[in-house]
Amino acid sequence: MDTPPDPPVLVPNPQGDLSQIADITNAPYIHIRVISFPTAATKKNALKHFPDKADHDTYEILWTAPKPKKPAAWLALFNTRVGSPVGDAEWAKRPWHYWGAALVKSSAGQGKHLIIWDCDAGTPSADARRKDVMLVNQVKLIEHAEKNGKINSVWYGGQKDESEQDSLSRTVSWIRSMALLGDLPFDEEADPRTTHCVRLTRR
Repeated sequence: MDTPPDPPVLVPNPQGDLSQIADITNAPYIHIRVISFPTAATKKNALKHFPDKADHDTYEILWTAPKPKKPAAWLALFNTRVGSPVGDAEWAKRPWHYWGAALVKSSAGQGKHLIIWDCDAGTPSADARRKDVMLVNQVKLIEHAEKNGKINSVWYGGQKDESEQDSLSRTVSWIRSMALLGDLPFDEEADPRTTHCVRLTRR
């Protein structure tokens, strides 16, 4: 009997996944490129070590990207280096961690609501300090949002489990589920996009 061929290696294609999500009827604005860098300066420095991230965006590009029809919500996919190169010879080879965010227009006046979803987050305490429960680049995203507009609330959480599914697959699934809810302003009473998230009341 012939030896069966090895199964094909599936190469992750987050941009392709995001492009498909953007085609969902009445989807919010979907940023179809992965966002890896808070600023252009951090990107320039990182590309010395990670040249394969040249096509990844910065927070500023997300804010300034053309958005047809003035959407009520934005959805974006982020990835971040975790850990430290100090004492870790394999640090540069470790996979980047993916997480997602939604920026949603208020339905009650001015301002927006920022929802950050991380499959490793679990459910933090509402009075937790941001820096104590979030990744550095997640805190920087909040700071960037606050610098560029009125942020009425910040929500953080996820669905932590012990599955073997990687952070990219889980985060793309979250973005897809958010897109299927439609391009709607924030429900001040109980917005479904905040499911498994907690409103952080402290900075």
